[in-house]
Amino acid sequence: MSNKYRYTFSTYLDNEKSTKTSLTLNRIKATGHGRKCILMCWGAMKATTLTARLSVYVNGKDSCSGITSSTSYVPVFDSNIITLPEGENTIELRLSAQANTATAYIGRYHKLGFIVAEL
Repeated sequence: MSNKYRYTFSTYLDNEKSTKTSLTLNRIKATGHGRKCILMCWGAMKATTLTARLSVYVNGKDSCSGITSSTSYVPVFDSNIITLPEGENTIELRLSAQANTATAYIGRYHKLGFIVAEL
């Protein structure tokens, strides 16, 4: 992987954020050059009663995601080769519970993030 083009983001969830049914953790503007990149999504999540999903969206499209329904913390990792279009792009990291009821305990004190690196 090249070091000349890279975007990274990581965060820890606090107590309040860990019980949301959906949450945009971060949104960044990334300048693309029309080159192939690897997009990696990673973290550790726990869902007490629901399935939790960590996803990275590029320009509104779900590009990679990891899902857990375990009652213990489970590592989540997914990656995808994408072409980041030339110009300004929006990259979002989102958490969501895969149900319409209650909330999920997802990732409290655990680091979640994404990396975009040019191949």
